[in-house]
Parts: sequence; C-alpha cells; structure tokens
Amino acid sequence: MEWAKIRDVLMRRPLLTAVVFLILGIAAHRIIPAMPVMVIGVAAVLVIISLILRRFAVMADLLLGAALFGCGIAVAQMEAFYFPREHIAQFTTEQPRLARLEIELTTAPRILGAGDANRPLPPRQVAQGKVLRILTTEGWKEGCGTILVQIHQPRNDLEIRQKLEIFGMIERPAPAMNPGQFDWANYYREQRILAGIDVPHAGNVTILATPGADILDRIRARARLALEDGFSKEHRLDHALLRALVLGDSDPMLRDVQDEFIRTGTSHHLAISGMHVAVLGALVYFLCRLLAISPRAAAWVGMIFVVLYGAVALPSAPVIRSVLFCLVFGIGLVSRRSLDGVHLVAMSALGMLIYHPLDLYNAGFQLSFGTTLGLMLFTKPLLRFFASLRDRDMEIAFSIRKPRGWQALRRHISIKGGEIFGTSLVAAAVAAPLTAFHFNQFNLWGIPATILLIIPVFLSLVAGLLKIVVSILIPPLAPPMAMIAAWPVMSMRWCVDWMARWPGNDLPLPSPSIWLVLAYYLLLLAFLIPVGKQRLKRYVKGIVAVAMALLISLPLLLAPAPHLQTSDTRLTLLSVGAGQCAVMQLPSGKIILIDAGSQTPDLWRRCVGPFLKSQGLSRIDSIYLSHANYDHFSAAADAARVAEAKHILIGPMFEPEARQHIAGQHLLESLPHPPLLIAAGRKIELDGQTMLEVLWPPVGGGLWDNNASLVLKITSRGKTILFTGDIQDAAMRALLAQPEKLKCDVLVAPHHGSSETATAEFVQATGARLILSSNDNTLTQKQRAFEKIVGDRPLYRTNRCGAITITIDREGMIRTKTFLNSIQPKVR
Repeated sequence: MEWAKIRDVLMRRPLLTAVVFLILGIAAHRIIPAMPVMVIGVAAVLVIISLILRRFAVMADLLLGAALFGCGIAVAQMEAFYFPREHIAQFTTEQPRLARLEIELTTAPRILGAGDANRPLPPRQVAQGKVLRILTTEGWKEGCGTILVQIHQPRNDLEIRQKLEIFGMIERPAPAMNPGQFDWANYYREQRILAGIDVPHAGNVTILATPGADILDRIRARARLALEDGFSKEHRLDHALLRALVLGDSDPMLRDVQDEFIRTGTSHHLAISGMHVAVLGALVYFLCRLLAISPRAAAWVGMIFVVLYGAVALPSAPVIRSVLFCLVFGIGLVSRRSLDGVHLVAMSALGMLIYHPLDLYNAGFQLSFGTTLGLMLFTKPLLRFFASLRDRDMEIAFSIRKPRGWQALRRHISIKGGEIFGTSLVAAAVAAPLTAFHFNQFNLWGIPATILLIIPVFLSLVAGLLKIVVSILIPPLAPPMAMIAAWPVMSMRWCVDWMARWPGNDLPLPSPSIWLVLAYYLLLLAFLIPVGKQRLKRYVKGIVAVAMALLISLPLLLAPAPHLQTSDTRLTLLSVGAGQCAVMQLPSGKIILIDAGSQTPDLWRRCVGPFLKSQGLSRIDSIYLSHANYDHFSAAADAARVAEAKHILIGPMFEPEARQHIAGQHLLESLPHPPLLIAAGRKIELDGQTMLEVLWPPVGGGLWDNNASLVLKITSRGKTILFTGDIQDAAMRALLAQPEKLKCDVLVAPHHGSSETATAEFVQATGARLILSSNDNTLTQKQRAFEKIVGDRPLYRTNRCGAITITIDREGMIRTKTFLNSIQPKVR
C-alpha cells in the first residue's frame, strides 16, 4: 500500500485531520471527568511543546492532535454541563411549578393547531424567549437562559423583541418515556434550552415594552407575507409545503405529507439543505450571467444572495451549515484559488463544531456533512467504474467522430442517467446507516424515489423564489404567481403520494449499534486506500465489498420480522400520559394492541408508531378496545389504518357509547373495517401458546362507561396477565362473585391504578405478584390510596418507570424491565 500517498493527502488537507481530532474529543466528553479548565490547560501546554518540537514534524503533529482532542472535550463539556447560577434551569424541576418571569421574545410567536382529527383542540401560541428576571421569595432576581413559551389562549398583539411578564407552570422539557420515542429533553438540551413554561390564560401575559422588530425581523416577515400572498384556502397545503421547502418553516398541517416523505426515504428533500441553497445560488448566478454580468461579479451577487437567503430562512443549524459551506466555496471561487471540496467541508464542520460542539450528535449535522463528504469522495470513482463498463471501441470511435441525432441523444441520456444514479447510490449508501441509527427505518426505493423527485423539487424551489421576488416587486401579480408556484408543489405531492404506496417502503429496523455503524464507515473508507499492484487492488477491494455487504445485511438479518416466531411472550405497557396502550408480542410473532389512547394529541406518531418501528414491527394483528373513552382509543384508527390491523374487537357497550360523542363517531367512521363484538365467556386462541378469555362485561349487563370495560385474561406459558380497563366498584363486585377466575401473575391495574371501595378486595383476589399502572405525571388522591392498598407487591407506574416490559420466557419465568431506570427483577 502506498502510505506515502495517504500522508500526502492528509498534509494537503490539515483541517481534515484537525476536525477528526476535534470530533473524537467531543465524542469522548461524557466519559472524561468534567474538568474543562484543566483540560484546556493541558491542551495549551501540548501546543507550546509542539511549537518547541516543530523540527520533529511527526511528534509535533501528534501533540497538536492531542491538543485538539482536549479542546473537543473541553468545549463539549462547557456546552453540555456548565450553566450560570442565575440560569432558569436552576429554578426548574421535573414537576410543574408556578413561576412569574420577565422575558424578551427572541422568535416570532406562531399559532399551532394542536390536536388531531379525532379530537380537535384549541390552537396554542408558541415562541422562545430570553429570561430577564425571575420572581422568587426574596423578590425579583436577575435571570438568564432561553425558555420555551406556550400560551393556550393566543394573543394577536404579541411580536418578536417584546418584553413580557408571564405567569404560568414552569417545568423541564419532557424526556423520552418509550423506546423509539423522540427525546425532546435531549434535543433542547443540545440547544441549551432546559425549561418551558405553560401559560393557561391570555391574561397571564403582560406586555412591558414593545421596541419593535429589527430590520432582519421585518425582512423575514415580508418574505413570508410575499410567499403567502395570492394562495387561496384550497391551496393552503401547497403554500405550507412551499414555505417549508423554501423557508424552512414547519406547519402542523404538513404531518401527513411529512409522513409520506419519510416513508419514501425522501425526507431530505423537504428540509433546507446545502443542495437547496446551492440550487438557488446557482440560479441567481445563471440569471446574472444571462444579463452579461462578469463571472466574478456574478459570483459575488450569488454569495450576497446566499447570505440574504440564510438570514430570511429560519436560523436553524442546517441553514447555517449550508450557507457557511456555499459562502466558503464562493470565496474560494472569486479569489481564483484551487478549490478542494473535502477541505471546504472540513473547514465548515470545524467552524460549526467550535461554535456549537453538541451538533455532532444531531442527525441533521451527521447526514448533511457525512453525505456531502461521501459524495465528494466516492462519486468520481464510482462514475469512472461506470465509464469502464462502456464499450471501449465505441468510445474511441465517438472520440474521433461525435455521434449525431438519436445516437447522440441516447448516449447523452445514458451518461447523465448514470451520473444521477451513481450520485444517488453514493448518497444512499452513505446515509443508510445513519438513517437506520436515528430513524429506525430502511427504504428499498429511496434511490429511485429521490431521482424522481429531483425535477419537481427543483421547480418548486425556483417557483417559490420567483413568487417571493415578484410579489414584493409587483404585488398585483401575486395571485397568478401563486397558481404557477402551486403546480410543481402539487406534482411533488402527487409523486410522493404515489411512491408511498409502493411495496417495501419504510421497512422498520432496530437501531444498529454505534460500533456496527463505525465499522461500516471504516470499511467504506477502505475503498480509498491506494494499492500499488492492480491484482492486489482488486483482491483487497473485493474483500472490502464482501465485508460491506455483510454489514449492510446484518441489521436486516437481526431485525425481528413482524411475524417471526420467538420463544418469549412480551408485554409492553407504554407510557402515554393520561391514557393506556399495551403492546403484546406473542411466541408466534403475532402483535396485538390492548387499548391505544391518551389525552395527549397525536399518540400514534409520537409514541406507538415509533415504538413499533424501534422493535422492527410494522403490522398489527388485532386491536382490543376496552371501552369508549377517548384516553383508551385515540390512536386506534391510525393503528388500524397504518399498521393494517386485521381485527378490531370491542365490548357490547362500546359502539352505543361511542355514538354519543364526536370522537367516538369519528373513530367508528375511520376504522378500515367494522369492529367485532366480544363479551364475557368468549375464549380466543391467539396462538398455540397463548389463550385469551373475556371475563367482563356480559351481554345486556346494563352497565355503562368505565364499568362496561373489557376485562381480559391472557394465559401464555402457564402465566396469566389480567387487563381490567377502567372498571370501578360495580364491575369489580360482580367479578368477585367468581374470585378464582381473577387469579393472575401480572395485573394491569384498574382505572389507571385508582382506589375504589372494592379495590382492596379485588387486588387481594387476583393474587398478582406484579402490578402495572398507566397514568399521568401527577397522581390523584385515589391513585395515592391505591399504592397503600397494594402494600408489598411490586407496583410499576409509567410516570416513574416509562415503558414497562414484561417478558415470559419458555420456562415460565417472568422478567420485568423499565425504560427509564432499567429495573429487572425476576419472578417465577
């Protein structure tokens, strides 16, 4: 191997080596004791020693690398662990508490329509603010830090830069409570946001000062108004999609569209990236050249546009990364220096990580820089390989005499098609492990879907930019420009909707280990190792190709298929707040849901769907709904539709009760097929190892609401689990007439672990050795009383434990594991 070439490459790209050492330091900041000042001191000493030993090049370079490694540790620890004493986080706990603050709004307030189709909720107003003062028992104190603000009664007079006094419930952002669920606490912590405040009433907000928006805020607002002007109500979705594509603004009405982009593996098209910025910058450069402006002046105009575009779009990390990269590239171009794309990527990454080191853990950072670097390193070699497959004699002939007509067109399409396919293949190969690691998905059609969307996305970007410019310069042309801009957006939506129906989309995949991902990329980089002899080169690269193929297929081989037989029965009681949802994985591989509801909006997208995907599951066999309360069925329609549930089973009183309120009516109308009725006495063989018996309610029992809940007894491998829904005194006393039927090993507590008059006798009759309860963060008096009734029996509540998983192995041993604190007792 020609190691001299490798050393030469690294010497010509010193920033590449520097950013590698910095990344290693940032990655190690959690395992090194938090002493950033000492680490910086050691790094400074290493730099001084390297300058003294600069004649010994290798030694000096290693010392500088160690210093950069230490700098990475120090900046990451300072960012992650160190906050001022007056920071708002010091006044915040996990539990909500009353607080009165003075803040300055740092983002324009936005109104979001919270809720879902089953149960529309009033809109809420959200923004971010800089804390100025905090009212304590000792009076007002100076404060600092950024806080999330949510006002449940929106006010139209709020605007950016205002100083407000607000009164509400302050708490920390919620962490993930279930496998696969998005961790908002970690996400906001990376942005140094450790607190949020809920303001229930508009009267709890007092405007102290209104200095007015600055010029940048006015430019942003004007651009958004120009883009919106002319769109009718029928095209609100097209406007929202165009705004997300061009300006990076999110909108709740795009949830379904975003899901389809994710399913087709094309979600990168929907977010502002370096490609978007480069396309728009190149368009401006091309228009300048059409106006006979010199190339250098056109490049300056393009860079000015890129900076302005970055200022108008949301100041998010992807926008900053994209603008920084394009700006560095443009400066190199106008300065007439030779451009090294890899070095530019390293320079941009180095600047971003020094400014915000925790970006390293962000999926957007990893995908944008990783994909860009991969395209630069691997696209040309792959295209040269494609060129080697063409007929050499014909290529020689074409070089002598250029083809014409149909032959020339066919050759041009073949070459350009190969370039597009090769570029997409490289991007997919580089992004696949990161996509599986962060999003638990693998898409068979990601490459063709990406290629098909290139033209409509490009046209939508161009149309959106022209719409803003024309609407500002010539306002009467806004409506016709809106119609023109809507056409490519509608075609893009049609393409995504069509591709979302392709078989094999969005295959669920458990997250591969970090070591598997690193091994994949190390083997990928092995393709770049220069090898002297041609035969040895083919041999080494063949081995690497086989190893890469094994690594790619290994996660798929390890992923549990939705209907693959297993040796265990697994019950997971998800943490859904005020509600209940249990997922059972049977030994045959069948998946059943017992209830699927919560007072929290959008339960399927936020919790149940991500959990199934994290377990490598995509299909549900049956859904059992205990009763017609919203907190037990809110996600049932989504689960039945998306996961293609074969059966939905309900009790005798479910449908009559559901018909009495709008959410229940909507559920019955949204189910893909009519539900099946079950009642007391019914026995269902779920598989060869598992039997379900319905204990309650009987047909014509005369009980309604909670007391009409299904009570299900599931027996698997000699162990029993009792689901009691929300039954109360009347149902419990009726069931106590036959106490032998209530015997179980695991009890899912009635009515979210609440105490009734008959609860103590009921729990005693079950003889349960483990009790699980799904409940909200704040316990009621009845729930506290239930904990006294339980006594010495282990009681697991989802608000304390997160998701609770019960596993029954083939020997009949019960194991319990909680998501938050990994309690794992064993019960025989």
